[in-house]
Amino acid sequence: MRLYFDTNLFYYRYCPSENSEIVDSILNQLTSDDIVLTCEIMIAEMFRAFKKQTNLGVIEKSDMEMAINFLLSDVKKLEQENKIQLIPVTMNTIMKSKDFITEQNLYAVDAIHAATAVIHQCDEFLTFDGDFKNIHIGIPIIHPEEKIFHP
Repeated sequence: MRLYFDTNLFYYRYCPSENSEIVDSILNQLTSDDIVLTCEIMIAEMFRAFKKQTNLGVIEKSDMEMAINFLLSDVKKLEQENKIQLIPVTMNTIMKSKDFITEQNLYAVDAIHAATAVIHQCDEFLTFDGDFKNIHIGIPIIHPEEKIFHP
């Protein structure tokens, strides 16, 4: 199964102020036939998420640096274990995102994630993002907090 992880799944996994059990459970259930895909722009989004947590006083700057380092090393490890694949942003992805922006009113980065999932023929798109509640991208959108997840 090809699962697409929206950035917020990584946020829940790596942000020190969040509960990571749901995402950890999903990753632990992966078999050798499963792979998680995400757009590499997720890394920059996570940098911003950690900085925002620092700006809000939720975490200290040292915690931000530790979280960033953990994110980068863990993603690298997951790549080496063939559990995750980071997909680069291409012009094809950007052009496909136009459909989701103009027809579904998604934000640009959300549309890039949706386009990446569709182009790379993912079976499901996993997100905690409420903006995807009434969106249709051609593949099932799964909100892991709303049901027990079984890949």
